[in-house]
Amino acid sequence: MYKLGRWGSQWARATSLIVVVWLALGLHPGVMPECAQAACTPVGLAKLVMQIAPETWQSIFGNPEDCPEEAPNAGTSTSPSYLSFWDGAGRQFSALRIATTVTLQPETDTGRAMRWELATNAPADVTLTATARTNIPGVLLFIVSPPKEVSAIEACLPAASNEHFFGLGERFGSLDLSGQVIENWAEDQALAHDSNTSYSPMPFLLSSRGYGLLLDTTARATFDLRVHMRGGYCVRVEANELRLYLIYGPHPQTVLERHAQLVGLPPLPPQWAFGVWKNLIGGQARVEQDVQRLLDEDVPVDAIWIYVAADEHGNIGWPWQIYGPIAPGPYPDLPGMIRRLHAQKLKVLGYLHPFIYPGSVCYAEAAWQGYLVQEPDGQPYVEPWTFTPRSYVDFSSPEAVSWWQARVNYAMTTVGFDGAMLDFGEAAPVAACYANHQPGALMHNYYPMLYIRAAHMAGQAAKPGDFVFFARSGYSGSQPYTTGRFTCDQVRSWDRQRGLPSVIPAMLNGSLSGWPYWGPDIAGFFDGAVIANDESSEARAKRIEAEKELWIRWVQLGAMSPTMRDMLGWQRDPVQLWTDNETLSVFRAYARLHTALKLYLYRYAEIASQRGLPIVRPLFLNYPDDSVTFQLEDEYLLGDDVLVAPVFQPGQTARRLYLPDGRWRDYWTGNEYAGSGWVAVAAPLHHIPIFIRDGAALDLPTPSELFDSR
Repeated sequence: MYKLGRWGSQWARATSLIVVVWLALGLHPGVMPECAQAACTPVGLAKLVMQIAPETWQSIFGNPEDCPEEAPNAGTSTSPSYLSFWDGAGRQFSALRIATTVTLQPETDTGRAMRWELATNAPADVTLTATARTNIPGVLLFIVSPPKEVSAIEACLPAASNEHFFGLGERFGSLDLSGQVIENWAEDQALAHDSNTSYSPMPFLLSSRGYGLLLDTTARATFDLRVHMRGGYCVRVEANELRLYLIYGPHPQTVLERHAQLVGLPPLPPQWAFGVWKNLIGGQARVEQDVQRLLDEDVPVDAIWIYVAADEHGNIGWPWQIYGPIAPGPYPDLPGMIRRLHAQKLKVLGYLHPFIYPGSVCYAEAAWQGYLVQEPDGQPYVEPWTFTPRSYVDFSSPEAVSWWQARVNYAMTTVGFDGAMLDFGEAAPVAACYANHQPGALMHNYYPMLYIRAAHMAGQAAKPGDFVFFARSGYSGSQPYTTGRFTCDQVRSWDRQRGLPSVIPAMLNGSLSGWPYWGPDIAGFFDGAVIANDESSEARAKRIEAEKELWIRWVQLGAMSPTMRDMLGWQRDPVQLWTDNETLSVFRAYARLHTALKLYLYRYAEIASQRGLPIVRPLFLNYPDDSVTFQLEDEYLLGDDVLVAPVFQPGQTARRLYLPDGRWRDYWTGNEYAGSGWVAVAAPLHHIPIFIRDGAALDLPTPSELFDSR
């Protein structure tokens, strides 16, 4: 099983047994509440204490002042605090009491460690072993393991009725995950409609009460956050061990910093990663013509992304037409074209994936050498797919990794690419066999980390510090290898779950999960409306005009993200940059604004790489003492000094937004406002509400300069 850092930790669930963690808010370091009973055992860090006591029930994360002098009888509270496990036959059992207590490490300046044997109601006197350690500053590590194989373990913990939960990877729909059942399982969201899985799950939960909970496993897990129904929340992992890190803040930034130390700090991408990336396709001649057109129209651009530029030897590129107006086109001299674009001070990005297609020039060698994920009979695992069958590179094999990295090196040195989209990775087959002999159920979530790490190491070898791979999938442990992320496969619509509004919770929860570098697909990937084959010119004009509003709002959101990148996706006849003078003017204006923010964004990228704090931030990350900020779903901060409030409703030309403490200036009007409080501001079609914090050192163009056609 994949272990994070030096330690793993877990939680306990017991019907009569209690595992209590006191969050001693406001206490001085070293001050711990006394146990409610003489029989209980405290294990604590500066302001965090865990108590394990027999035959009692108390609460978790309550103020020590709330601790009753005498513990209530077991089961008198509606809040759960217990540990259960399931055997191979699906029978459920629970821990009952402490059988023995052992001090592994007496309390010292470096921490304390305890171990308990927990009696259960399982037959044959089956016991659980629980271990707690406080060797890492600010982190309580808890491990629960049975003496024999079990199919699942579940820990349930009390929670406050007004507690908010965030993180758990890239999540569409809503920022606050309270009230949901979230699956820690990687899955293609274009195929898993309305599911609670993710392209990039992350078993890290951030609470509004000043702590984080990191589950250390690659197994499928479920976070049941329906506090209103259960009086608490439950974490179930389909494995024979439960390992948890409990991370104390109380400031949420401290929690994220400590989390980053456990899973790894993100790398620092080059400055151009935070510029404007334009997607161009249609063949070599057309790409170069479009580049010149961008330059002639004074549209700032730092990188050209060409996903259709295919090279079989390098196993790169997407050769199928999905964008209706433009065919992929030929690239007779791809290295030469890239050299010419480099001469124009442009970076060039391609397209990578974790597959080898049967019949391709690489397939026979990969199959013969055993570099592919296999069937139980030793043959390559071949998966049917929309465009062609495909097999997976086995990134658990060092030899397969080296072989695949050689192709990436070829793409970056001989061909000349400066990086690529790292597509897919979230659907590694569970029923297949892997070189490291780990079961597919554990490899499925682990695979994206191996894939991203292999690409990153290849990039470092080819172009050290001057490349970007922007990934679709991810998992715990991939953070140190991820130089870019994209929110994947949105539909071109206003739908909250799959359209434009879904970008915000995806970026924010993904950022809280340790991935700070986001660049959403501007205008989405899929068509949002069915276009009739016999559509009249009048009907088309009406459709384009309505879609243009959505496209403009998406451009604005993309510009106010770490990377501004558009996407020519699976769309038949969409609005795009060259649709008319208005679309050109809007894209150019927001490309200028994003370019002006590039050094500011890079400064926060440096902070991300040093401390693990995200660039795109929910307001509560900076203002946790303001309870309103935990409820905000449709505005965010870029760093400390820029507040962004996108428009997510068609026809909306004004909106209400919340300003936190301090003085804030409306970028468009220059009007100043005092926080904290709600304000109503204009939001005409060409303006996304932006506020600059008083005292910010930002050199931005004036609104009139943005839309200057020169």
